[in-house]
Amino acid sequence: MRRTGLGSRKPPEPPDFGKGEDIVEPPSSNLGLLLIISIVSLLGIGSIAFLAFNASSIDLICKPLGNCKRFREASEQAGKAIELAQSKFESGKSLADLNSASKLVNDSKNQLSSIDENAKDLPISLAEQRAKVDELDKKIAVSVALEEKADQSLKAAIAKIKQADALNRDPQGAKEEPNKARDRLMQPKTIYIEAQSLLKTIPDKSLVAAERQTNLALATDKIKDLDNKLNAIKALDPCVINPDACKPVDPCVANPDACRPTAPVNEPEPYNPPAPAPARPPLFGPGSY
Repeated sequence: MRRTGLGSRKPPEPPDFGKGEDIVEPPSSNLGLLLIISIVSLLGIGSIAFLAFNASSIDLICKPLGNCKRFREASEQAGKAIELAQSKFESGKSLADLNSASKLVNDSKNQLSSIDENAKDLPISLAEQRAKVDELDKKIAVSVALEEKADQSLKAAIAKIKQADALNRDPQGAKEEPNKARDRLMQPKTIYIEAQSLLKTIPDKSLVAAERQTNLALATDKIKDLDNKLNAIKALDPCVINPDACKPVDPCVANPDACRPTAPVNEPEPYNPPAPAPARPPLFGPGSY
């Protein structure tokens, strides 16, 4: 056998593994479909879980059922506002406290108005909360009206007392006439009496009853002081004590006879001689008919 050179040797053929067998590749379309189905399933499960967890916060879901979370929160906030308003109303010591309680009542009303009529699962039923807040609102409104009037009367009375205090009550010279002194003292007295009348209209159970009593006692004392001074003027003026003694004397009262009318004297009528009768003409001669 003839040997061939190295250059003539044929390269060995690579081994053919699996020769005669078909290679099966996984279908790419089925894998994509499975992936899409998995993603959709996950999204669906996630959406259902999200809706289930947040259903009470979505009006389209919770409102028809009446179990919205915001209904319960509004009911709770309204309840707290009502309790605080009740506390301020019962322990209030001023008109400002009552106004604060009234504001809380309005806040609770606003909270309740945001709750749907078919709301469920509330701490207190909507009808019960509304009835409670309406009753408290009426009580506070009556008290506020009473206290506002009492406060106005008190302020007006205090202003009048200050006005009367500013008037001059000192004697105007050593020889002041009694009438002028009386007029000077009656001006503040009249104003003190007006203040006294205003204070008497304030109820004893009002929140300003203590100030009312203090100012009422003050006005009463000032009126008494002026009355004492007016009485002193009366003692100096005899015409005030006995006005009849100072009336002008009527001479007809002192001597009625002097003022009694006398009967008229008839004077004789003057004598008037009768007129001479006309002379008759002679029957014969000159001048006859």
